Amino acid sequence: MRRILFLDFDGVLNNTAFFAREAERRKALPLDAPYSPRHDFDPANLTQLAVLAAQIPDLEVVVSSSWRKGRPLADLRDYLSPAFTRNRVIGVTPGLPSRLRHEEIRAWLKTNGAEDARFLALDDDTYDMHQLGKNFLHVDRETGLTAAHVEQALIFFAQDLS
Repeated sequence: MRRILFLDFDGVLNNTAFFAREAERRKALPLDAPYSPRHDFDPANLTQLAVLAAQIPDLEVVVSSSWRKGRPLADLRDYLSPAFTRNRVIGVTPGLPSRLRHEEIRAWLKTNGAEDARFLALDDDTYDMHQLGKNFLHVDRETGLTAAHVEQALIFFAQDLS
């Protein structure tokens, strides 16, 4: 059975404390200092994502973050490459007129013949995600992805796979 992780970035791969620290750090840098979007990810949160990736070698990732808009998949793969090999980031959710993330996830599953896949959405936004039921894991934007979230995800993906 396929195992798919729908991944939000802001609030999952970074957090409010990280942004406060980064704002202070960036004030000290020259205006022409090199910048990469990867700088917007908290290394601690990326480490937790890498732990999840290491524990589930066949886990596929679909980017459901608003970061998917206007960025090529190759760039998104590069941003996640510290945690996931490029070939494990398999796509992005479609943009739908409703802009409801749970509908975008369901549309991706249907379009890609993955409706029977075991999937989990990691997101800090709860607006419509409750529609996914047990397939949604809320991540607090104050902390971003933590070891406790990884443990919950591991338990989720281990269910019904024996």
